[in-house]
Amino acid sequence: MLKVVGILLIIFGALGLLGGIMMLAGGGMIAAAGADAFAEAGLSAGAVGGLAMVVGVIALIGGALDLIFGILGVKNCDKPEKAQTCFICGIVMIVIQVISAIVGIAGGSFNILSVLIGLVLPILYTVGAVKNKNSVAQ
Repeated sequence: MLKVVGILLIIFGALGLLGGIMMLAGGGMIAAAGADAFAEAGLSAGAVGGLAMVVGVIALIGGALDLIFGILGVKNCDKPEKAQTCFICGIVMIVIQVISAIVGIAGGSFNILSVLIGLVLPILYTVGAVKNKNSVAQ
């Protein structure tokens, strides 16, 4: 279980890194262009570009964490002595997802389906780490 979830996290982490890079580049281009479309909407291109760049940095951080945790899961899936490390990584992912849900509630964009889907991989990762840890006892 830990290996499969780890592979999925590696894939999603790579996609998150790619998306973050694209967001940073797009935000920089928007800020530099100073598009009139934003001015008509009452927004400055610098503010919109800056916001896109902040979202890009957050996506980069999330993608990097997914990639790192995925690699750890795949690398340590058959090493029960490393199960505690994977368990901690799973708990960190769950906490990040819960914080994301709280921010979504505060921002008015809470979606229970999104939260549940976001919790699937971290919970499966954590369960896989526990099963790996329990394999020593058997």
